[in-house]
Amino acid sequence: QSISFPCPFTESEVLSVFLSLKNSSSCDVEGMQVRPIKYVLDLICPYLTYIFNLSLASAIFPRRMQIARVSVLFKKGDINDIKNYRPISILPVLSKGLEKLIHVQMSNFFDKHNLISTAQFGFRKHLSTELALLQQKNSF
Repeated sequence: QSISFPCPFTESEVLSVFLSLKNSSSCDVEGMQVRPIKYVLDLICPYLTYIFNLSLASAIFPRRMQIARVSVLFKKGDINDIKNYRPISILPVLSKGLEKLIHVQMSNFFDKHNLISTAQFGFRKHLSTELALLQQKNSF
């Protein structure tokens, strides 16, 4: 049986992924936000699909999409204690979309071809480490 990966992205996949992105008020390093992209998505979707498929076919993740803006976020407690802060990375909007497309495609591929062990619970859709503990408890 022949297994081929990756497959080209479709416009409907690109549309679906970008519509699923959270609307954030923060700007990425290019000054872009998710909401305006969603507003013109019908117009730019064919172009984004072409660019993303070109990236996939050439196995090149564009350098400009690899740059994030790092901000410091206050958690709680004493504002003078550095331990009460954590860094967050603001990724480029287009980078988020491409990463999510690749993630969805890889997850579907791994599930379809049973490439992930049934013992793997962490970081999988509809599974959790709590379910792993319950399964282990029930097996005793």
